[in-house]
Amino acid sequence: MTAVIFDILMAIVGWIFTIHKIQAVRLRHDRPVFCTWLFALLFAIGTTLRITYVHAAVDALVGIPNIAWLMSYTLLSAAMYAVASGCYAMVQSKDSWWLKPGLATVLSALAIIYLLGIANTPSHPDYSIPRNISEVLFMSFFYAYLALTLKVVVTTSTHLSRHEENPRHRFRWQLLASACWAGIIFCISRTVFVTLMHFCPHLPGLHVIGLIESISVIISALLWPLYAVSNKIYAVSSSVSKFVAQAITLHNLDLVQGRIARFYPKLKKSTPAYWKCLLDLDFRIYQTVISILDGHVSLKRCLLLAEEGADDLATPFWYDDSQLHAEVWHLLRTLDKAILDVPYEDLVEFLGNRKNLSELLPNLEINPR
Repeated sequence: MTAVIFDILMAIVGWIFTIHKIQAVRLRHDRPVFCTWLFALLFAIGTTLRITYVHAAVDALVGIPNIAWLMSYTLLSAAMYAVASGCYAMVQSKDSWWLKPGLATVLSALAIIYLLGIANTPSHPDYSIPRNISEVLFMSFFYAYLALTLKVVVTTSTHLSRHEENPRHRFRWQLLASACWAGIIFCISRTVFVTLMHFCPHLPGLHVIGLIESISVIISALLWPLYAVSNKIYAVSSSVSKFVAQAITLHNLDLVQGRIARFYPKLKKSTPAYWKCLLDLDFRIYQTVISILDGHVSLKRCLLLAEEGADDLATPFWYDDSQLHAEVWHLLRTLDKAILDVPYEDLVEFLGNRKNLSELLPNLEINPR
């Protein structure tokens, strides 16, 4: 029953994706968009035929056993060819030499295996467990071709994500690549599982392969529909992630500022209400970085005056404490390295990175600000 529900949900997602992309095909007459829509259409029909009640009805209507199984695999193979061809078009490249011959080979193999070994066997509701060697080969050819075409999508998505400057679009490509990696794992584990299930059904650990197969297909099924999500939703999620990242950065900058203020109490450190900080994180980050730069210069000047033997009143409280003195020197050297000819954005990233706090703030828990 779970498999039936899963097939129904995948078919619904496929049809929604198909309808969603119709407008894009009408407005944009380019190959990648058409290939994406064609993939969605073929995927929707193919997954619909995988539903137990549908393929039973199709078999009964046509009068040929397991014909819906052949139709489903044929349509899904063609769908993966379409999406792989669209990927090559996205990077303005010709289709790989093996793509069309590969599709022709897998479709021919499916047809021959079906005619010789499956067409004469009675229909059965569960196509996940092979009953004979013909069904093992039938599944293996199909999933091997799926894995090869998914690798094309992974390569293209990874390439586009690395060269994409828009974070929302980059995240979209990364999601698609992750979904396809999960799909590749599913295809490999599925092929191994059906082969071992036929030849070694009582092999210890076979259930582990089945578990890997189930987890990978669920991950893939959850991730790939997000590729078609509207840009507005990605904009909202991107804004939320940016807000969280800025809040963490401001917190880390406050730690650095607090450590400088500990050694140089004259440092101006504004502490508005927390909710006010959240209302304008960009300004608060800028204000805190300027305060850190000012404190860095002032603390260095204070140290130099003390070393030159200036007036005793100018001697800071930490000068005669060897541990605190060493901390000041370490803090100044680290800040010098971070500030020297570094753009503002990189400076914020360095100072606001949690990984650098252990270097900037040694003994943070021993000497809290």
